[in-house]
Amino acid sequence: MQQGLFRKCHPVHFLNSKVQGVGVTLADVGSWISANKLNWEEGQCTNSLFVGSYTQDAVIQLLIEHAQSVSYWVAAEILSSHSSKAQLALLSKFIHVAKICQDIKNYATCIAIVDGLENIIVRQLPAWRNLPSKSAQLLDELGALKVFLKDDNLGLMRNYKNEPTIPCILLFLLHVQQVELGGFTLANGMYKWAKMRAISKVIDQIRAFKQNAYKFSRHTELQTSLHARMEEYMDQNLQTLATQHDLNFHKISSNKLPNAFRRMKDKLQGKGD
Repeated sequence: MQQGLFRKCHPVHFLNSKVQGVGVTLADVGSWISANKLNWEEGQCTNSLFVGSYTQDAVIQLLIEHAQSVSYWVAAEILSSHSSKAQLALLSKFIHVAKICQDIKNYATCIAIVDGLENIIVRQLPAWRNLPSKSAQLLDELGALKVFLKDDNLGLMRNYKNEPTIPCILLFLLHVQQVELGGFTLANGMYKWAKMRAISKVIDQIRAFKQNAYKFSRHTELQTSLHARMEEYMDQNLQTLATQHDLNFHKISSNKLPNAFRRMKDKLQGKGD
């Protein structure tokens, strides 16, 4: 599914993304409790890099919306678990799937899954206390990968070996925006060719990444099932899902508070004596 969308994009699509409404606020998927229906028209600004009324294809919007649907689906599936054992198994499964995506260099799906695991409601689940050490270690590695992808706009290219690669679209767009900042001409009217070369170098990674495609056979039935599942959860509130199962909340022992008062009483009596 991810590759099918990525193959439709062109390096030019990654230019001028700020005008399309792409910004850092779209990266804050972890704080979602309900699916945000993105309104691209409201996010547009007027400082377009293109001349005239040029309008780009919606492929970038589709890629971002797909990634956010995956993140929301991951969080919803975990919160919908009917037992602690099933929830723990699901957490471990998603962590290992994200790691596999990293290994095959599908960073788009990898980071989308990590964003779902980092959702503010999911992170508060009691099940994390029982997470196997191996899964916890993998999650730390995935967190380090996300930091790496945020910090280095050419990091993937330095390790590129003509292998199928899909970058995290939103993080990649934010890197391009950083290079696009500022004017393109000097005070004397001369163009900033160094800046233009820097932008070209960043977006040319898309051309290189698209040269090789994954050879996996297409599983249409599975893709249809996953897409239907994601669509089903996009209309539901995560907080509402969480409240339907007691296992999503920490249990406070009924004896905990009286015991605390008893210890305090004994302590005060000891001081009085």
